[in-house]
Amino acid sequence: MQITRVVAYQVDLPYPGVYRLSGGRTYTSFKTTVIRLDTDAGLIGWGESCPFGGTYIAAHAGGVLAALDELAPAILGTDPRQPDQVYAAMDGVLVGHAAAKSALDLAVWDVAGQAAGVPVCDLLGGRVEGPVALISSIGTESPEAMRASVQRHRDLGFTHHSIKIGAAEREGGPSLDAQRLSAALADRHPGEFFLADANGGLSPEHARRLFELLPRGLDFTLEAPCATWAETLTLRPHCPYPIMLDELVQTDGDVVLAIQQQACDGLNLKLGKQGGLTRALAQRQMAQATGMTVSIQDTWGAEISLAAILHLAQSTPRHMLRGALDTRPLVETSIADLDIQTGSGGVHAPNIPGLGVKPKQDVLGDPVQAWT
Repeated sequence: MQITRVVAYQVDLPYPGVYRLSGGRTYTSFKTTVIRLDTDAGLIGWGESCPFGGTYIAAHAGGVLAALDELAPAILGTDPRQPDQVYAAMDGVLVGHAAAKSALDLAVWDVAGQAAGVPVCDLLGGRVEGPVALISSIGTESPEAMRASVQRHRDLGFTHHSIKIGAAEREGGPSLDAQRLSAALADRHPGEFFLADANGGLSPEHARRLFELLPRGLDFTLEAPCATWAETLTLRPHCPYPIMLDELVQTDGDVVLAIQQQACDGLNLKLGKQGGLTRALAQRQMAQATGMTVSIQDTWGAEISLAAILHLAQSTPRHMLRGALDTRPLVETSIADLDIQTGSGGVHAPNIPGLGVKPKQDVLGDPVQAWT
């Protein structure tokens, strides 16, 4: 089997409101890139990559499309049933650009699953029985509004919550962050898990002041506290909470460094940031070998991205899984039909061959580029 054509679409994904991160970063809309991958066997694979604006990591929608102009021709003629070999072809023509590689990689796995007649999770280590807990994403607002937002998501079935922190000094600094966390966790239910996610927005000083202001016994994991390795390693000995790294860990080498430096207790694996399922799978195995936990997410996206998130999460041993990000409440546009089973405690990845998505062609519109 060979890849014969690659087609790219771009779609705007408005956020219902204003999404706020540390450092005063705000977002109202995101542009996602959707990939259609055709083969000479008649199988079609779909992928998606949606960078989180241009101020999260070094990636943006325009860059994804530019990188695809280098990557797509390189994978024509390769066999999508061999994801590692397809990835090697991409690495052979372009260093980095994980966000663009992720879109192609997801489409490759979609075809590989269809060709094998199994859901993608079966190719990623096998379906682990039981639901995948869903993670909500709670942007920075007033403490009362964040508490209410947690409750709204709780009512929708979310049991894990990512609480954004990182207030500037002019906004209230560590004191406001302490109030936000205390409010968000005030109604904690048994079995819930909370991440306090700074997205690299804290200095070690800010973080240590925050620790002093928090009430004893508050149970959460601190995610991505600082923007640099030096700051993170400075903070680590003084942090009374587990640390999960996100933005600092993008490549296999970053995972090795985190292990060597004992910089964290877990990893947030985001498909667009890691470079797709192929790289995220390898990094999950590295984390498992060293006793780390993982959460499975993406930088942003809609149903195609969510399907890939769920397949990787479904195949992750439950003792190390800290939930999967559900992107659906984060966007107002639906780009594909996705049949997932919702039950007590979370959801299950689609149980049909491939990723299990049916894109909505009327939403995708006309292609922005194609390679044959």
